[in-house]
Amino acid sequence: TVSMLWRFEISDPCYDKYSHMTNSSETLNLDSEVKSRLRGRRLFIIGFTSPLGQSIASQALVAGAQVFAVSRSVPAVFKVSNYCMEIQMDLNVNGSLRKLGLVCGDLVICAAPIRVLARAVTGVEFPSNVCIAAVSSASAITKVNSPFPRDAQLSQELLTAEAVVTTAFEGNARILRPTMIYGSGRDNNVAQIVRILTRFHVFPLVGGGVGLRAPVHVDDLAQVAVAAVAANPISNPIHVPGGERL
Repeated sequence: TVSMLWRFEISDPCYDKYSHMTNSSETLNLDSEVKSRLRGRRLFIIGFTSPLGQSIASQALVAGAQVFAVSRSVPAVFKVSNYCMEIQMDLNVNGSLRKLGLVCGDLVICAAPIRVLARAVTGVEFPSNVCIAAVSSASAITKVNSPFPRDAQLSQELLTAEAVVTTAFEGNARILRPTMIYGSGRDNNVAQIVRILTRFHVFPLVGGGVGLRAPVHVDDLAQVAVAAVAANPISNPIHVPGGERL
């Protein structure tokens, strides 16, 4: 389990500039071993236009990786740098990952929903030593015995998708299970609370506020994803909660 510290500032400028990117020391520090393994490697980031994809790209570029931004569309506002190559691809098409033309030693990080990724890898045979870090959700285990049918179904779908991706990459898959992700200003949980507090200065505690959450910052999750895809074979899955229960 990788535990990250809770980081939150209501005045954080990222809530106003959703497409912010960093290419300097503002990027979270990756250790020298991770950087050496990324330097010069081809890294495909699926779901590039998401906040997580943007953060991953920023950190990977600083580490010296050759980054390919993969998305259904890449608007100009999301362009990272001239060193980031863009590939348009629809993951909803079965076997669509074949379009990437992956070769031995390539790295892939998927910030898109893992259930969509499972469809994209269907029927595709990948070269050996192609490693992927795929973002699932802690709901895969926290909702497995939920009394609510919809939550239990979500858990089963996530577990099935994880198995499909793991099998497709023959053990070279790292499955990340983050908790609630915040920090981009585009999420529908913490950012929504910020908007309500900013406008009304109060927030209702539904049901007394007894439910516990451990939100993880999007940049922290990106750092874990980059480190995981560059690491030697490690135990799966990787649980990535925030560092504080709220």
